[in-house]
This record gives sequence, structure tokens and C-alpha cells, in this order.
Amino acid sequence: MSNTADVRKQNKDRIRNYMREGGFYTKQSLAALTGLSVATCNTLLNEMSSAGEVTGEKKRLNQVGPGTMVYQLNEVYENRLCAYIEYQDGKPVVVSCLVTQTGNIAERCSLTVEKVSYKQLEKIMKNLMEEYPSVVQVILGIPGIINDGIVYHSDFPELDEEPLAQKMKKCLQIPVIVDNDMHFKAYGYFKKEGKTDKVVTLANFPSYVLPGTATIHKGTVLSGANGLAGLVGVLTKSAERESVCKTLNKEEGIPFVVKAIVSVISMVNPNLIVFTGDMLGEEQLQKIKEFCQEYIPEEFMPEFKWKDSFDEYYVMGMYHSALEQTRG
Repeated sequence: MSNTADVRKQNKDRIRNYMREGGFYTKQSLAALTGLSVATCNTLLNEMSSAGEVTGEKKRLNQVGPGTMVYQLNEVYENRLCAYIEYQDGKPVVVSCLVTQTGNIAERCSLTVEKVSYKQLEKIMKNLMEEYPSVVQVILGIPGIINDGIVYHSDFPELDEEPLAQKMKKCLQIPVIVDNDMHFKAYGYFKKEGKTDKVVTLANFPSYVLPGTATIHKGTVLSGANGLAGLVGVLTKSAERESVCKTLNKEEGIPFVVKAIVSVISMVNPNLIVFTGDMLGEEQLQKIKEFCQEYIPEEFMPEFKWKDSFDEYYVMGMYHSALEQTRG
């Protein structure tokens, strides 16, 4: 790609970044936001309009004067497919979300399966791609360690050691991102709750499933050298997983929670830990904090908060991760 083409693409990306916030924009307002000239914005908007990426119409601004051309992103021009696997009522479920250019979920569906093998997941994704031909990127969330696109120590053993990102990209012929489910949720938390300099850990404790934790600082998920950093679910040996999971309930699970949270505090020293999961409740946070203080001095204890669910962060984190890769 020539330097001129590079600059053109970068300038279009600058326009897209603002238009993804939704709403209508004039070429003058985009020039002010992006720092580009009005003439450049006009040229690029015309190109994007001809391609169908944006739509334009004349509007009277502030109900006065002649009509002015305003533009917005065409929601159906291209989409991203965000899919993830989780246990619901003890059964594996593949959840897929068709996400528009502005981050809205156009469609969501759930499919319960018996086992999550690569072949089965490939078949599901192929069917979704046929249903949604406007998809330009696929993002997959997996509960497990993801290192260089390869899955390790997953809640779904059939996927272990699968080069999931590489195989799915070859199969679907479009860019594919695969990452740990909690990494996506942590990034989504950062995007939704406002940028902060604090070190924030999200901690999910579902019943009868190993916990998920992830930490983010200034927009960067702390994943370590191999994607392992902060994922306390791997504290359990594979041979002991089934027996440990049986104890992960409200009656027996608190000692495991304390062990996991003490590990997180000592490893990443967060300012804030946000808890969720049906194994716990907001009323138990004070008790957990008191147990943790038997190992961590009080002055180094982070703030504890409760959230009923991390669902609102999941797809948002996947969508913004996809945008970051596109810009890169």
C-alpha cells in the first residue's frame, strides 16, 4: 500500500472512530473533531457514501436556514460476529451476537450443545457466516488460557491445545480474534465504566465451575508472557478439577474464594476487585474481606464491589478489541 493510500485509510479511520459514537455529523463537525480539513472530510465522506458505508441526507439544523448535508454510519454495511462459550444450567451454550458498526447488538442467539469440539464450533460458525454475510470479523471468547491463538486449560477440554484462531481464520477466510473470556470482560468494563488509572480486577465465581478473574490497568489487560497472569482458575490441577468444582457452591466454596482472591491481591495488587457469580452474594463480601486480611495487611487491601453480572461488559470488550485490531 502506498503512502497516499495509507494516509487515506488512516484519515477514514479517524472519521469512523467518531461516527461509531452514533448520531449525525456534518463535514464541518467531523473536520473539527478529527483535525482534517473540510475539503478532505468532504472527499472521504463522498467515497464512503458511494461505497455504502455511510448514508447522507439533508437536514435543517436548529430548525433554521437551508438544509445541510449530514452523515451517519450505515449500520448494516458491515458487522462483527461476537461469539462465546459458557455453561448455563450445567450445559455448554454457544452464544452469538451480531454487532453493528456502532457497537449495537442487532441479533443474539444461544445454542445448547452436548460437547464443544473444534469441528462442532467450526460448523456453528460457518452456519452463522452464511446467515450473516456482512460479517467482516469474528471474535471468540473462551474460558481458558489463550496463548498465540492456541487454547490451554479450558473449561471445555475438547478445545485444549487447539490452534483455534489460526484454524478458524483459515476456515472462515476473515480476521478472527480468540481470547480469554475474562480478558474481554475486563476490557469491556474499562470501556463502559470510564477510563481510570486504577488497577481493577474482575472476579467471577459461578457455581460448580472454576472461577474467572482478569485485571486491567489504564486500558491494558494484564495477561503476562503466556496469557496466564491473574487467571486464578488454573490454581487447581487438572486431575483435581472435577472434585474441586463440586465444592464450588455457597455452602462450601468460601475457602477457595479466599485462596483465589489472596492470590490475585498478592500478584497484581489491584485498587478495586469487582465480584459477580451465583456462588456468592453481595452480603458475603465483608466476610471474604475479613478472611483475606488474615493473609494481606489491611492497608494493602483493595476495595470490594459487587456486580450482578458481567454480561454487559462481555460483548462490548469483544467489539472494542476488534476495533483496536482493525486500527492496528
